[in-house]
Amino acid sequence: MTIYSAAMINTMTHWRSLALATLLVISGCQTTPPATPSALAVIAQRAQSGDATAQLQLAAFYSRGEGVETNYPESARWLTLAAQQNNAAAQGILATLYYEGIGVPQDYTQAARWARTSAMQGDSTGQSVLGMMYFEGRGYTQNYAEAYAWFALAAVNGDSLEVQNRDRAAEKLSTKALQQAQYRATALAQQISAGT
Repeated sequence: MTIYSAAMINTMTHWRSLALATLLVISGCQTTPPATPSALAVIAQRAQSGDATAQLQLAAFYSRGEGVETNYPESARWLTLAAQQNNAAAQGILATLYYEGIGVPQDYTQAARWARTSAMQGDSTGQSVLGMMYFEGRGYTQNYAEAYAWFALAAVNGDSLEVQNRDRAAEKLSTKALQQAQYRATALAQQISAGT
């Protein structure tokens, strides 16, 4: 029997909430106009023509069941198409879906692939997923310093909930290891900023 601490339950609740919120919002698509039949037809046509923004919108409609029946695998399919076009938001969301197994089989290798790709483009969702993967040792060897660095970046880049995870990772580190993790976060931020 696995015994979970309150912090682990909060983390699991956070990740389930993040995954579901991600499906509902999908990269700012909460501002997408309602899926009227005519709007949906235009967006679907643009998505089928390869427009990554339209693919994200269509993924949002499928995840919310707006104008179409809720269909998480179909949402994941459209996210994959956008992610393959190097859309960082789609990559980060897809990483979350693979991490949680929503609409796709749970696959930490795929989660790591998409999370790292989006994270290196400055996407806070990808950075959050990487932090959690390192913190929990899923898809990567458990490494609290690396988790700290990615959580710190996610917090700076827009995910205020990751401040708590960053601090939890910091509690697992010695003073010296924490300094090294802070240096790593700074180096990663510079690398991302330089686009390398």
